[in-house]
Amino acid sequence: MIVRVADGSEVNLRKDFPSTSWPAVPSDEALAEKGLQRVAEAEKPALREGEYADPGALEQLDGQWTRTWVVKQAAPPVVESDEEVLARVAAAKPDELSDEDLRRAVVALANKKA
Repeated sequence: MIVRVADGSEVNLRKDFPSTSWPAVPSDEALAEKGLQRVAEAEKPALREGEYADPGALEQLDGQWTRTWVVKQAAPPVVESDEEVLARVAAAKPDELSDEDLRRAVVALANKKA
């Protein structure tokens, strides 16, 4: 991604600079002449169990616009009882069911008979 150095706003080189002939990959020097720079990627943070990282906001760090990361908590897995699985599968249309749904329904039925 390429942004304006002044405010970090995203730039479309062809649209925003129609009279400039840009190579496929413009050099950092050519971008700087127009007050632009590439966005750097911050190192992805170390994650603990149950966390994941989403791309965060752009921040200017030491004069360089950088894509940061936001660490979030993963939602706990949904645990359905055998009765809930069977009711959901029974109410669903066949094309709405995944192989995992069918597998869980078979296990729920086997548990019911045991």
